[in-house]
Amino acid sequence: MNRATRRRLERAGIAPEDLESIYVRAKKEGIKDAVEGFSIATAMVLRDNWGFGRVRLERFLRQVGEMFEDMENGYLSIDDCKEALTKECNIEFD
Repeated sequence: MNRATRRRLERAGIAPEDLESIYVRAKKEGIKDAVEGFSIATAMVLRDNWGFGRVRLERFLRQVGEMFEDMENGYLSIDDCKEALTKECNIEFD
């Protein structure tokens, strides 16, 4: 952010640290919304095309959530998952 933008924000009563907080919160909300949308679409496909019911869908979504937690905590990375899927299933992700 340049100097003029910072001054405009300060005149509007928004401190730079407030702006950073807003940015971080919006980024987290965007990621949460994207993950939720993908999870819902995945659950619908599993239900409609593969016959998953409530129990298997809940188990699947819980396990996906656990995997995201492992990624968030640094136990696993997206690159690790890509590599495993490429090696074991011959599936490529760009």
